[in-house]
Amino acid sequence: MVFFCEDGEALDRALPFSELIFARQKLRPLAELSGLDPSDRIAPMLAWLQGGTSFG
Repeated sequence: MVFFCEDGEALDRALPFSELIFARQKLRPLAELSGLDPSDRIAPMLAWLQGGTSFG
């Protein structure tokens, strides 16, 4: 399930880690990659990651 909102920072503050069951519930998606080829899903992901985006 994915929640969308106008103010991601407010949603982030409204969901404290202490109230969540799994840490992954706090993760924000980096990109939406749809229609990936089942025989090679990693290549488009690696290409997106190498596109100059900062992450950590």
